[in-house]
Amino acid sequence: MSYSFADFSINPTERRLLIVMARPALIDEALDFAKRLDLNVIDIIPTPAALFRAGEFYQGKHETPSMYVDIGNSSTSVAVGSDYGMIFARAFAAGGQLFTDTIVKTKNLSASQAESLKTEKCSLLDSSEDIDLTKPADLWLSELQSCLSVYQSVFSERKMKIGRIVLAGGAAALKGLPEYINTRLDIDTVVLDSAPGRQGPDDPAGFAVGMGLAITGLNTKTSMLSLLPVQVRYELNLRRQKPFWIAAAITAAAILGICLLCGSRQLERMKTFQEVQDAKLDQHQLLANQIESIKANSKQIRAMASPVKKLLRAGPLVRDLTTLVLDSTAQGDWITMICDSEFYFSLPKDETGPKSKKVGMRDRRRRTVKKKQGLDESARFQRLIIEGYTHSQNLSSVKELIAKLIATDYVEYADTLSDDQTMPERKIEGKLRDPTAQRFVIEVQVTTP
Repeated sequence: MSYSFADFSINPTERRLLIVMARPALIDEALDFAKRLDLNVIDIIPTPAALFRAGEFYQGKHETPSMYVDIGNSSTSVAVGSDYGMIFARAFAAGGQLFTDTIVKTKNLSASQAESLKTEKCSLLDSSEDIDLTKPADLWLSELQSCLSVYQSVFSERKMKIGRIVLAGGAAALKGLPEYINTRLDIDTVVLDSAPGRQGPDDPAGFAVGMGLAITGLNTKTSMLSLLPVQVRYELNLRRQKPFWIAAAITAAAILGICLLCGSRQLERMKTFQEVQDAKLDQHQLLANQIESIKANSKQIRAMASPVKKLLRAGPLVRDLTTLVLDSTAQGDWITMICDSEFYFSLPKDETGPKSKKVGMRDRRRRTVKKKQGLDESARFQRLIIEGYTHSQNLSSVKELIAKLIATDYVEYADTLSDDQTMPERKIEGKLRDPTAQRFVIEVQVTTP
Protein backbone atom coordinates (compact mmCIF):
# COMPACT_ATOMS: atom_id res chain seq x y z
CA MET A 1 0.00 0.00 0.00
CA SER A 2 1.12 3.53 -0.74
CA TYR A 3 0.63 5.86 2.17
CA SER A 4 1.06 9.39 3.36
CA PHE A 5 0.40 11.23 6.59
CA ALA A 6 -0.11 14.74 7.92
CA ASP A 7 0.42 15.70 11.53
CA PHE A 8 -1.63 18.17 13.50
CA SER A 9 -1.67 19.38 17.11
CA ILE A 10 -4.85 20.13 19.04
CA ASN A 11 -3.42 20.03 22.55
CA PRO A 12 0.15 21.18 23.27
CA THR A 13 0.99 17.89 25.00
CA GLU A 14 -0.02 15.55 22.18
CA ARG A 15 0.67 14.96 18.51
CA ARG A 16 -1.74 13.26 16.14
CA LEU A 17 -1.35 11.92 12.62
CA LEU A 18 -3.85 11.56 9.80
CA ILE A 19 -2.85 8.61 7.61
CA VAL A 20 -4.13 7.87 4.12
CA MET A 21 -3.49 4.69 2.12
CA ALA A 22 -4.18 3.59 -1.44
CA ARG A 23 -3.49 0.56 -3.58
CA PRO A 24 -0.51 1.01 -5.95
CA ALA A 25 -2.69 -0.19 -8.85
CA LEU A 26 -4.95 2.85 -8.47
CA ILE A 27 -1.98 5.20 -8.43
CA ASP A 28 -0.45 3.53 -11.50
CA GLU A 29 -3.79 3.84 -13.28
CA ALA A 30 -3.92 7.58 -12.52
CA LEU A 31 -0.36 8.04 -13.76
CA ASP A 32 -1.06 6.09 -16.96
CA PHE A 33 -4.20 8.12 -17.60
CA ALA A 34 -2.23 11.40 -17.28
CA LYS A 35 0.54 9.99 -19.47
CA ARG A 36 -1.97 9.10 -22.23
CA LEU A 37 -3.20 12.69 -22.14
CA ASP A 38 0.40 13.92 -22.32
CA LEU A 39 0.07 15.67 -18.98
CA ASN A 40 2.70 16.27 -16.32
CA VAL A 41 1.64 14.88 -12.96
CA ILE A 42 2.30 17.40 -10.21
CA ASP A 43 0.81 15.51 -7.30
CA ILE A 44 -1.63 12.74 -6.37
CA ILE A 45 -3.75 13.59 -3.35
CA PRO A 46 -6.85 11.95 -1.86
CA THR A 47 -10.27 13.41 -2.67
CA PRO A 48 -10.94 14.48 0.98
CA ALA A 49 -7.71 16.49 0.98
CA ALA A 50 -8.68 18.33 -2.22
CA LEU A 51 -12.18 18.90 -0.83
CA PHE A 52 -10.76 20.32 2.38
CA ARG A 53 -8.53 22.69 0.37
CA ALA A 54 -11.48 24.10 -1.56
CA GLY A 55 -13.68 24.36 1.53
CA GLU A 56 -11.06 26.19 3.56
CA PHE A 57 -10.40 28.49 0.62
CA TYR A 58 -14.02 29.62 0.56
CA GLN A 59 -14.69 29.65 4.29
CA GLY A 60 -11.58 31.44 5.41
CA LYS A 61 -10.29 31.22 8.98
CA HIS A 62 -12.49 29.55 11.60
CA GLU A 63 -11.72 27.83 14.90
CA THR A 64 -14.78 25.56 15.04
CA PRO A 65 -14.31 22.43 12.89
CA SER A 66 -16.34 22.14 9.71
CA MET A 67 -17.33 18.96 7.91
CA TYR A 68 -16.95 19.10 4.17
CA VAL A 69 -19.10 16.56 2.29
CA ASP A 70 -18.63 15.96 -1.44
CA ILE A 71 -21.55 13.91 -2.78
CA GLY A 72 -20.40 12.25 -5.93
CA ASN A 73 -22.26 9.88 -8.23
CA SER A 74 -21.47 6.64 -6.47
CA SER A 75 -19.43 7.70 -3.45
CA THR A 76 -19.24 10.43 -0.87
CA SER A 77 -16.01 11.94 0.51
CA VAL A 78 -15.92 13.51 3.96
CA ALA A 79 -13.26 15.81 5.38
CA VAL A 80 -13.25 17.56 8.77
CA GLY A 81 -10.92 20.33 9.75
CA SER A 82 -10.31 23.90 10.81
CA ASP A 83 -7.35 26.13 11.42
CA TYR A 84 -5.61 23.09 12.96
CA GLY A 85 -5.65 21.51 9.49
CA MET A 86 -7.51 18.44 8.24
CA ILE A 87 -8.05 16.15 11.20
CA PHE A 88 -10.52 13.56 9.89
CA ALA A 89 -11.28 11.95 6.50
CA ARG A 90 -13.68 9.24 5.37
CA ALA A 91 -15.36 7.96 2.20
CA PHE A 92 -18.37 5.67 1.78
CA ALA A 93 -19.99 4.05 -1.24
CA ALA A 94 -23.23 6.04 -1.45
CA GLY A 95 -23.91 9.14 -3.49
CA GLY A 96 -26.27 10.94 -5.80
CA GLN A 97 -26.94 7.76 -7.78
CA LEU A 98 -29.35 6.71 -4.99
CA PHE A 99 -31.63 9.64 -5.80
CA THR A 100 -31.31 9.14 -9.56
CA ASP A 101 -32.21 5.44 -9.32
CA THR A 102 -35.31 6.29 -7.25
CA ILE A 103 -36.50 8.77 -9.90
CA VAL A 104 -35.84 6.25 -12.70
CA LYS A 105 -37.93 3.61 -10.94
CA THR A 106 -40.73 6.01 -10.04
CA LYS A 107 -41.07 7.86 -13.36
CA ASN A 108 -39.67 5.16 -15.65
CA LEU A 109 -37.21 7.61 -17.19
CA SER A 110 -33.77 7.29 -18.59
CA ALA A 111 -30.78 8.04 -16.38
CA SER A 112 -30.06 11.37 -18.08
CA GLN A 113 -33.69 12.45 -17.85
CA ALA A 114 -33.85 11.43 -14.21
CA GLU A 115 -30.63 13.38 -13.49
CA SER A 116 -32.05 16.54 -15.04
CA LEU A 117 -35.34 16.13 -13.16
CA LYS A 118 -33.45 15.61 -9.88
CA THR A 119 -31.55 18.87 -10.08
CA GLU A 120 -34.35 21.00 -11.61
CA LYS A 121 -37.68 19.99 -10.04
CA CYS A 122 -37.20 17.41 -7.29
CA SER A 123 -36.95 18.50 -3.68
CA LEU A 124 -36.82 16.95 -0.25
CA LEU A 125 -39.07 19.70 1.10
CA ASP A 126 -42.21 18.54 -0.85
CA SER A 127 -43.26 15.72 -3.17
CA SER A 128 -45.02 17.72 -5.93
CA GLU A 129 -43.71 15.34 -8.59
CA ASP A 130 -44.99 12.30 -6.65
CA ILE A 131 -41.40 11.25 -6.04
CA ASP A 132 -40.44 10.34 -2.50
CA LEU A 133 -36.69 10.94 -2.04
CA THR A 134 -36.68 10.55 1.72
CA LYS A 135 -35.77 6.86 1.58
CA PRO A 136 -32.57 7.32 -0.42
CA ALA A 137 -31.88 10.44 1.65
CA ASP A 138 -32.21 8.43 4.88
CA LEU A 139 -29.96 5.69 3.49
CA TRP A 140 -27.31 8.21 2.53
CA LEU A 141 -27.69 10.11 5.79
CA SER A 142 -27.19 6.92 7.80
CA GLU A 143 -23.76 6.53 6.22
CA LEU A 144 -22.97 10.14 7.01
CA GLN A 145 -24.09 9.63 10.60
CA SER A 146 -21.73 6.65 10.85
CA CYS A 147 -18.83 8.88 9.82
CA LEU A 148 -19.97 11.51 12.29
CA SER A 149 -20.12 8.91 15.09
CA VAL A 150 -16.58 7.76 14.35
CA TYR A 151 -15.39 11.37 14.40
CA GLN A 152 -17.09 12.10 17.71
CA SER A 153 -15.59 8.97 19.26
CA VAL A 154 -12.09 10.06 18.26
CA PHE A 155 -12.51 13.77 19.00
CA SER A 156 -14.68 13.93 22.06
CA GLU A 157 -13.48 17.35 23.25
CA ARG A 158 -16.11 20.04 23.40
CA LYS A 159 -14.06 22.42 21.30
CA MET A 160 -13.85 19.79 18.53
CA LYS A 161 -17.64 19.66 18.03
CA ILE A 162 -18.58 20.22 14.39
CA GLY A 163 -20.13 23.64 13.88
CA ARG A 164 -21.08 23.49 10.19
CA ILE A 165 -21.56 20.98 7.37
CA VAL A 166 -20.60 22.26 3.92
CA LEU A 167 -22.01 20.31 0.97
CA ALA A 168 -20.35 19.98 -2.43
CA GLY A 169 -20.58 17.77 -5.45
CA GLY A 170 -23.30 17.26 -8.05
CA ALA A 171 -25.95 15.97 -5.61
CA ALA A 172 -25.49 19.07 -3.44
CA ALA A 173 -27.74 20.84 -5.94
CA LEU A 174 -30.73 18.75 -4.79
CA LYS A 175 -33.25 21.17 -3.32
CA GLY A 176 -33.94 20.82 0.38
CA LEU A 177 -30.93 18.63 1.12
CA PRO A 178 -29.20 21.16 3.43
CA GLU A 179 -32.44 21.72 5.38
CA TYR A 180 -33.02 17.98 5.55
CA ILE A 181 -29.57 17.35 7.04
CA ASN A 182 -29.93 20.31 9.43
CA THR A 183 -33.24 18.92 10.71
CA ARG A 184 -31.92 15.39 11.20
CA LEU A 185 -28.48 16.16 12.64
CA ASP A 186 -29.17 19.56 14.23
CA ILE A 187 -26.03 20.98 12.59
CA ASP A 188 -25.92 24.10 10.45
CA THR A 189 -25.68 22.86 6.88
CA VAL A 190 -24.94 24.97 3.79
CA VAL A 191 -23.87 24.43 0.22
CA LEU A 192 -20.41 25.59 -0.73
CA ASP A 193 -21.97 28.23 -2.98
CA SER A 194 -23.41 30.09 0.01
CA ALA A 195 -20.57 29.42 2.44
CA PRO A 196 -19.19 32.62 4.04
CA GLY A 197 -15.74 33.68 2.95
CA ARG A 198 -14.19 34.46 -0.39
CA GLN A 199 -15.97 35.09 -3.69
CA GLY A 200 -15.76 32.20 -6.16
CA PRO A 201 -17.23 30.90 -9.41
CA ASP A 202 -20.96 30.53 -10.01
CA ASP A 203 -20.95 26.82 -9.20
CA PRO A 204 -18.12 26.11 -6.72
CA ALA A 205 -19.92 23.13 -5.21
CA GLY A 206 -19.90 21.14 -8.42
CA PHE A 207 -16.16 21.69 -8.94
CA ALA A 208 -14.96 21.68 -5.33
CA VAL A 209 -12.62 18.72 -5.72
CA GLY A 210 -11.20 20.11 -8.96
CA MET A 211 -10.61 23.50 -7.36
CA GLY A 212 -8.92 21.81 -4.40
CA LEU A 213 -6.60 19.96 -6.77
CA ALA A 214 -5.81 23.23 -8.56
CA ILE A 215 -5.08 24.99 -5.28
CA THR A 216 -2.79 22.15 -4.24
CA GLY A 217 -1.01 22.29 -7.60
CA LEU A 218 -0.39 26.01 -7.15
CA ASN A 219 0.84 25.49 -3.57
CA THR A 220 2.80 22.26 -3.75
CA LYS A 221 4.95 23.23 -0.80
CA THR A 222 1.94 23.20 1.52
CA SER A 223 0.54 19.84 0.33
CA MET A 224 -0.85 17.96 3.31
CA LEU A 225 -1.14 14.45 1.91
CA SER A 226 0.59 13.14 -1.20
CA LEU A 227 0.42 9.65 -2.70
CA LEU A 228 2.87 10.46 -5.48
CA PRO A 229 5.48 7.66 -5.78
CA VAL A 230 8.95 8.49 -4.55
CA GLN A 231 10.57 8.05 -7.96
CA VAL A 232 7.99 10.25 -9.65
CA ARG A 233 8.32 12.85 -6.90
CA TYR A 234 12.10 12.81 -7.36
CA GLU A 235 11.81 13.25 -11.12
CA LEU A 236 9.22 15.99 -10.63
CA ASN A 237 11.47 17.86 -8.22
CA LEU A 238 14.35 17.40 -10.64
CA ARG A 239 12.33 18.89 -13.47
CA ARG A 240 11.21 21.75 -11.28
CA GLN A 241 14.72 22.46 -10.11
CA LYS A 242 16.31 21.93 -13.52
CA PRO A 243 16.08 25.62 -14.54
CA PHE A 244 17.56 26.64 -11.22
CA TRP A 245 20.36 24.10 -11.57
CA ILE A 246 21.04 25.30 -15.11
CA ALA A 247 21.01 28.92 -13.96
CA ALA A 248 23.27 28.01 -11.03
CA ALA A 249 25.65 26.14 -13.36
CA ILE A 250 25.76 29.08 -15.79
CA THR A 251 26.33 31.48 -12.91
CA ALA A 252 29.04 29.25 -11.45
CA ALA A 253 30.70 28.95 -14.87
CA ALA A 254 30.54 32.73 -15.32
CA ILE A 255 31.97 33.30 -11.84
CA LEU A 256 34.71 30.74 -12.50
CA GLY A 257 35.53 32.38 -15.83
CA ILE A 258 35.65 35.81 -14.24
CA CYS A 259 37.82 34.49 -11.41
CA LEU A 260 40.19 32.81 -13.87
CA LEU A 261 40.37 35.94 -16.01
CA CYS A 262 40.97 38.17 -12.99
CA GLY A 263 43.49 35.69 -11.62
CA SER A 264 45.34 35.58 -14.93
CA ARG A 265 45.48 39.36 -15.14
CA GLN A 266 46.53 39.60 -11.52
CA LEU A 267 49.24 37.01 -12.16
CA GLU A 268 50.52 39.01 -15.12
CA ARG A 269 50.52 42.19 -13.05
CA MET A 270 52.32 40.47 -10.22
CA LYS A 271 54.83 38.98 -12.66
CA THR A 272 55.51 42.40 -14.17
CA PHE A 273 55.76 43.91 -10.69
CA GLN A 274 58.15 41.16 -9.61
CA GLU A 275 60.34 41.75 -12.66
CA VAL A 276 60.48 45.48 -11.85
CA GLN A 277 61.29 44.74 -8.23
CA ASP A 278 63.97 42.21 -9.21
CA ALA A 279 65.56 44.79 -11.52
CA LYS A 280 65.51 47.38 -8.73
CA LEU A 281 66.91 44.82 -6.32
CA ASP A 282 69.73 43.99 -8.72
CA GLN A 283 70.49 47.69 -9.07
CA HIS A 284 70.46 48.11 -5.30
CA GLN A 285 72.69 45.07 -4.87
CA LEU A 286 75.12 46.38 -7.50
CA LEU A 287 75.13 49.76 -5.78
CA ALA A 288 75.69 48.09 -2.41
CA ASN A 289 78.61 46.08 -3.85
CA GLN A 290 80.10 49.26 -5.29
CA ILE A 291 79.69 51.03 -1.95
CA GLU A 292 81.36 48.13 -0.14
CA SER A 293 84.20 48.13 -2.68
CA ILE A 294 84.64 51.87 -2.29
CA LYS A 295 84.58 51.53 1.49
CA ALA A 296 87.18 48.76 1.37
CA ASN A 297 89.39 50.82 -0.95
CA SER A 298 88.98 53.87 1.27
CA LYS A 299 89.86 51.83 4.33
CA GLN A 300 92.92 50.46 2.63
CA ILE A 301 93.98 53.92 1.43
CA ARG A 302 93.48 55.33 4.93
CA ALA A 303 95.49 52.45 6.40
CA MET A 304 98.27 53.01 3.89
CA ALA A 305 98.20 56.77 4.27
CA SER A 306 98.05 56.78 8.05
CA PRO A 307 101.74 56.01 8.64
CA VAL A 308 102.79 58.48 5.97
CA LYS A 309 100.45 61.07 7.39
CA LYS A 310 101.75 60.55 10.87
CA LEU A 311 105.28 60.53 9.61
CA LEU A 312 104.75 63.81 7.82
CA ARG A 313 103.07 65.30 10.85
CA ALA A 314 105.66 63.97 13.28
CA GLY A 315 108.69 64.47 10.98
CA PRO A 316 109.81 67.88 12.29
CA LEU A 317 109.25 66.75 15.87
CA VAL A 318 111.33 63.58 15.41
CA ARG A 319 114.01 65.65 13.73
CA ASP A 320 114.13 68.05 16.68
CA LEU A 321 114.11 65.15 19.14
CA THR A 322 116.95 63.41 17.29
CA THR A 323 118.95 66.63 17.19
CA LEU A 324 118.35 67.17 20.92
CA VAL A 325 119.41 63.61 21.79
CA LEU A 326 122.57 63.82 19.71
CA ASP A 327 123.49 67.21 21.17
CA SER A 328 122.77 66.10 24.74
CA THR A 329 124.64 62.79 24.62
CA ALA A 330 127.70 62.82 26.90
CA GLN A 331 131.16 62.27 25.53
CA GLY A 332 131.95 58.57 25.40
CA ASP A 333 128.27 57.61 25.17
CA TRP A 334 126.66 56.66 21.89
CA ILE A 335 123.15 56.10 20.54
CA THR A 336 122.43 52.87 18.64
CA MET A 337 118.73 53.35 17.84
CA ILE A 338 115.98 55.96 17.75
CA CYS A 339 112.71 54.36 16.50
CA ASP A 340 108.99 54.08 16.97
CA SER A 341 107.83 51.82 19.80
CA GLU A 342 105.86 49.58 17.40
CA PHE A 343 108.95 48.93 15.35
CA TYR A 344 111.04 48.34 18.44
CA PHE A 345 108.70 45.83 20.06
CA SER A 346 108.11 44.04 16.75
CA LEU A 347 111.80 43.12 16.42
CA PRO A 348 112.36 39.32 16.58
CA LYS A 349 113.66 38.10 19.89
CA ASP A 350 116.79 36.01 19.91
CA GLU A 351 115.82 33.23 22.25
CA THR A 352 119.40 31.82 22.24
CA GLY A 353 121.04 35.10 22.99
CA PRO A 354 122.30 35.95 26.41
CA LYS A 355 119.78 37.25 28.86
CA SER A 356 120.72 40.08 31.18
CA LYS A 357 120.37 39.34 34.85
CA LYS A 358 121.50 42.74 36.00
CA VAL A 359 119.35 44.80 38.27
CA GLY A 360 117.32 47.26 36.29
CA MET A 361 118.44 50.84 36.12
CA ARG A 362 115.00 51.95 37.27
CA ASP A 363 115.55 50.05 40.49
CA ARG A 364 118.87 51.81 41.03
CA ARG A 365 117.57 55.35 40.79
CA ARG A 366 114.58 57.35 41.87
CA ARG A 367 112.08 58.21 39.22
CA THR A 368 111.95 61.89 38.63
CA VAL A 369 108.80 62.11 36.51
CA LYS A 370 105.53 60.20 36.82
CA LYS A 371 103.83 58.78 33.73
CA LYS A 372 100.91 60.89 32.62
CA GLN A 373 97.50 59.22 32.24
CA GLY A 374 95.32 59.22 29.17
CA LEU A 375 98.07 58.85 26.52
CA ASP A 376 97.40 56.76 23.45
CA GLU A 377 100.32 54.31 23.54
CA SER A 378 99.33 52.74 20.24
CA ALA A 379 99.67 55.99 18.30
CA ARG A 380 102.49 55.96 15.81
CA PHE A 381 105.46 58.39 16.37
CA GLN A 382 103.98 59.38 19.71
CA ARG A 383 105.86 56.78 21.70
CA LEU A 384 109.57 56.63 20.77
CA ILE A 385 112.40 54.41 21.95
CA ILE A 386 116.01 55.64 22.36
CA GLU A 387 118.66 52.93 22.80
CA GLY A 388 122.31 53.52 23.54
CA TYR A 389 125.38 52.73 25.69
CA THR A 390 127.15 54.69 28.42
CA HIS A 391 130.41 54.29 30.40
CA SER A 392 128.88 56.01 33.43
CA GLN A 393 128.22 53.32 36.02
CA ASN A 394 125.67 55.42 37.93
CA LEU A 395 123.89 56.42 34.71
CA SER A 396 124.40 60.11 35.45
CA SER A 397 124.72 60.98 31.79
CA VAL A 398 121.47 59.12 31.08
CA LYS A 399 119.71 61.05 33.81
CA GLU A 400 120.92 64.34 32.39
CA LEU A 401 119.63 63.29 28.94
CA ILE A 402 116.21 62.40 30.40
CA ALA A 403 116.09 65.75 32.23
CA LYS A 404 116.80 67.67 29.02
CA LEU A 405 114.12 65.70 27.20
CA ILE A 406 111.52 66.46 29.86
CA ALA A 407 112.46 70.13 29.83
CA THR A 408 111.27 70.46 26.22
CA ASP A 409 107.68 71.47 25.36
CA TYR A 410 106.94 68.56 23.07
CA VAL A 411 107.98 65.72 25.43
CA GLU A 412 105.18 64.48 27.69
CA TYR A 413 107.06 61.68 29.37
CA ALA A 414 110.57 60.22 29.42
CA ASP A 415 112.05 57.39 31.46
CA THR A 416 114.10 54.24 31.12
CA LEU A 417 112.40 50.92 30.36
CA SER A 418 112.61 48.08 32.82
CA ASP A 419 114.72 45.10 31.82
CA ASP A 420 111.67 42.86 31.29
CA GLN A 421 110.44 45.24 28.55
CA THR A 422 113.67 45.79 26.62
CA MET A 423 114.65 43.73 23.60
CA PRO A 424 117.76 41.51 23.77
CA GLU A 425 121.08 43.08 22.90
CA ARG A 426 122.19 42.75 19.30
CA LYS A 427 125.61 42.56 17.70
CA ILE A 428 127.05 45.79 16.43
CA GLU A 429 128.53 45.48 12.95
CA GLY A 430 129.20 41.79 13.50
CA LYS A 431 130.93 42.37 16.83
CA LEU A 432 129.74 42.42 20.42
CA ARG A 433 129.55 45.75 22.18
CA ASP A 434 132.25 47.21 24.42
CA PRO A 435 132.11 45.11 27.56
CA THR A 436 132.81 48.11 29.74
CA ALA A 437 129.77 50.03 28.44
CA GLN A 438 126.35 49.73 29.92
CA ARG A 439 123.20 49.58 27.77
CA PHE A 440 120.21 51.87 28.39
CA VAL A 441 116.73 52.12 26.78
CA ILE A 442 114.65 55.28 27.17
CA GLU A 443 110.91 55.51 26.45
CA VAL A 444 109.78 58.95 25.29
CA GLN A 445 106.21 60.08 24.71
CA VAL A 446 105.81 63.23 22.67
CA THR A 447 102.90 65.48 21.76
CA THR A 448 102.15 65.16 18.08
CA PRO A 449 100.94 68.30 16.31
